[in-house]
Amino acid sequence: MNHTRPRAASYVLIALIVVLLVAHQWDWGFTADQLFLGIVPYELLNQVIISLVAAGTWWFAVCCAWPRNLDDSIATDTSAAAADAASATDADV
Repeated sequence: MNHTRPRAASYVLIALIVVLLVAHQWDWGFTADQLFLGIVPYELLNQVIISLVAAGTWWFAVCCAWPRNLDDSIATDTSAAAADAASATDADV
């Protein structure tokens, strides 16, 4: 079975993961006494943004970079197994 995915989508996905890894490790230079809108620490805001981008990256991975014909191969394998099971139950009766 040939499970292919678009080559460009794979490169974009790898780039997004690398950006997330770098952004997560990068010290943004915020001090503990700075607050965003007076209530949210910048460190927490940084983690929220990284989490949202990570969720978007996984969405992109599933929708765009995932191989398209995986469901077709599962459906064919399941129908063959169902035919075998049906013939076995008919013979047992």
